[in-house]
Amino acid sequence: MTKAFTFINLFFVLFFGVILYVFPTRVLKHLEKRSLKVDRDLRETQSHLVQAGKLSALGEMAAGIAHEINNPLTIIRGYCLQLERISNQETPDQQKLKDIIAKLGNTITRIATIVRGLKNLSRDGRGDPFSTFEIHPLIEETVSLCMDRLRALDVKMTINPSKEKTILEGRPSELSQVILNLLNNSIDAIEKFENKWINISVNESPNWVEIQLVDCGPGIPAETVQKLFEPFFTTKGVGKGTGLGLSISINIIKNHHGELKVDPHAQNTCFVIRLPKRQPTAFAA
Repeated sequence: MTKAFTFINLFFVLFFGVILYVFPTRVLKHLEKRSLKVDRDLRETQSHLVQAGKLSALGEMAAGIAHEINNPLTIIRGYCLQLERISNQETPDQQKLKDIIAKLGNTITRIATIVRGLKNLSRDGRGDPFSTFEIHPLIEETVSLCMDRLRALDVKMTINPSKEKTILEGRPSELSQVILNLLNNSIDAIEKFENKWINISVNESPNWVEIQLVDCGPGIPAETVQKLFEPFFTTKGVGKGTGLGLSISINIIKNHHGELKVDPHAQNTCFVIRLPKRQPTAFAA
């Protein structure tokens, strides 16, 4: 009787031991799969938000961009008429021809800059590998998309590149969106100021590139800075912002192993983007 009772006890101990071992293991595996799926879904949602943000920005600026392209086209037409008149002369003025051709080249370059900016911004670069590119042309191309709005609000825009060509590794389409988000936020914040200005400067060290966007604003209160990069937080009026621009931007910069922050010591409102010149190989793949 005692042996039978001991055997039954041992059986139940083993039985429940197996259950206690197998059940948590299966639960953990299930939770791990669910966690991976949630992580994938979150990444996919973030990617869709990034692309939606780009298209939204393009939609808001469509009229201004069309104006920016139409103006140089009108200038080109005028130069073509001048060329036609000069070419019909018995002895065409060669210097005038050279001047007009040079002006045509500059105007065409202006259109090409705008088109490259559009291409960078509209491109879905989610699956792109990191590539090496020069940051200054990317900034110029992105700023060109806002020039109509900057002129309309009488904002003085300056870009101060570093002394040397600044090359870094990243996804140009995504970094273009970050710069555009910061620029549009800056324009919104200072549009009611009297003397409006925005300055973008680029500084570099052996391993890092730092982009500073400074405007004439008086700075951002510390309590606002703490919430500034949270999703759906916005200081804009109703219907003027989703509160996603900066949260998307900071995630893009983090995915580039960089940093996006507000400089608390600057005299004016200053956003700083800090990026490594080279991305870790494993991540870049």
